[in-house]
Amino acid sequence: MVLTDTEQHIDFYVDRYELPRKKLLAVPVGALEGATTPDQQDQHSVQNAFSVLFYGSMLPLHGVDVIVAAAAQLRDLPIRFDFIGGGAKQARRLRQLCERLGVTRYTHRAWVPLHELVDTEIPRADLCLGGPFGGTPQGRRVITSKTSQALALGKATVIGAIDEDIGWIDKDNCLLVPQADPDALVAALRWAFAERNALSRIGARGHTLYQQKLSVHAIAQRLCPALR
Repeated sequence: MVLTDTEQHIDFYVDRYELPRKKLLAVPVGALEGATTPDQQDQHSVQNAFSVLFYGSMLPLHGVDVIVAAAAQLRDLPIRFDFIGGGAKQARRLRQLCERLGVTRYTHRAWVPLHELVDTEIPRADLCLGGPFGGTPQGRRVITSKTSQALALGKATVIGAIDEDIGWIDKDNCLLVPQADPDALVAALRWAFAERNALSRIGARGHTLYQQKLSVHAIAQRLCPALR
């Protein structure tokens, strides 16, 4: 049996490697559960900078260039982009992108321990960028682990659309945008800033969807019958 994360990846493996479909099973990647719950999220004053969190290895599928291009169009708003992850090469490229596009309201840290992401960084952000935003072939087949983790914690999350019915509903349980589209990301972030009081509701509904479709329980429901 070969495990993968989406039906899109099953189709890819069948087409590319001619694997028998019956040998493939799509299961969610899951997340760390049982930490901060939606009603424990940090509540920011509307006077504070609106914090948008991205963490990850900054691979092409993540679309960091799309995020920075969107940030350049949001300089009129007090939105701060907090980047975590990537090595020296990715950090240099991020800095160069921001300098070229005039983005100054951002932070970058090479990495933080996973428990800090789960216990502190995600809960205190106003909004998480789950992506993927890159529009690469791989990006159009995945649900990122950062999306699952943010939803598991009940955090409102911007998700890059893929051609698979997961249950995403824009402005209901997530903010859903097409990939490789900075303007769409700008529109989503402007809406989130203007409607920040709606984000806790969106995060709570995203948490419900996570429990139904992406959780450890959902993984067990799909995996256990296949192992019998």
